[in-house]
Amino acid sequence: MKNLFLPVFLLAGSLFASCTTAVFKPAPSANPWDDNYLSVAKMEDYRQWGTYNVHDPSCRKLGDYYYMYSTDAIFGENRREAQEKGVPLGYIQMRRSKDLVHWEFLGWAFPEIPGEAVEWVQTHAGGQGATNIWAPYIIPYKDKYRLYYCVSAFGRKTSYIGLAESASPEGPWTQVGCVVRTDDSTAMNAIDPSVIVDDATGKWWMHYGSFFGGLYCVELNSETGLTVNEGDLGHLTARRAHYRKDNLEAPEIIYHPGLKQYYLFTSYDPLMTTYNLRVSRSEAAEGPFTDYFGKAVKDTTNNFPILTAPYRFENHPFFRLWVYFWLYPAVFVYPVVERRHPMSVLHPNWLLNR
Repeated sequence: MKNLFLPVFLLAGSLFASCTTAVFKPAPSANPWDDNYLSVAKMEDYRQWGTYNVHDPSCRKLGDYYYMYSTDAIFGENRREAQEKGVPLGYIQMRRSKDLVHWEFLGWAFPEIPGEAVEWVQTHAGGQGATNIWAPYIIPYKDKYRLYYCVSAFGRKTSYIGLAESASPEGPWTQVGCVVRTDDSTAMNAIDPSVIVDDATGKWWMHYGSFFGGLYCVELNSETGLTVNEGDLGHLTARRAHYRKDNLEAPEIIYHPGLKQYYLFTSYDPLMTTYNLRVSRSEAAEGPFTDYFGKAVKDTTNNFPILTAPYRFENHPFFRLWVYFWLYPAVFVYPVVERRHPMSVLHPNWLLNR
């Protein structure tokens, strides 16, 4: 009998020991990132910014360079100083690099915020908003380049996604028109566009949305870059139950030709505290998307897995995808620094941090 019960006693003892083990407590440590760039934070220092002041980046290899476009949000922004120094503010920042490390600041894509976008936002937001341009997205089409962007009133659904085109990734850019626009009467919020071309059908799809009502996907006309049906706002792809507390925004979609899967990356939770990235997948560019456990992300379930970053570069091996993301330190007034991080494709065909 002793021999029979000995394993049980040993198991019980090990469980008791594990239950009484001290709970891990994190120890304070110095910030490993040099997040302070006050030495080049003045408005006239913009050519030295490099990757400083990069928010919501869209990056793609176009010719000999990687080009990056980003929201024009600036640490220590001083509009009076900028005006005195002749530095434009509020538009899309442009950079280029040959090695993804050393970045040349090219300036701003537009000379002004497009008037149609300003009129829509301010007319539907009581004269508020439309003070800068957010979350651009770059994609080539035939012999030209398309730059999607959004203009909004902060904290409202009054938003506008527009499209501009150019024969060069450095511009100049010609305004094409409105892709999607929303206001307080719509469920969704027209910001954070990400465009994908279906590998099998050639159809263009734009994923977008932030905070309000979840994320949506709408079909685009490949010839015009605008929606196939004028006024179409698309269909729901992802949402959360309590969006005012459990944020969901900024979709980014990529296709993995080896796995024949579309991966939809989304940002979760409050920006200034527990901001994190999740990923879901689908065999179709427009969805439906499911998480690691096969749950539909357009349901209100809390989806997994949790990742770090949503941006990928072309022409890298399938099993090592470089991604770009930007970090907010704990205090809002600190600068934002853009980072790179490798990702791997792990069984069963999910993109995870390496």
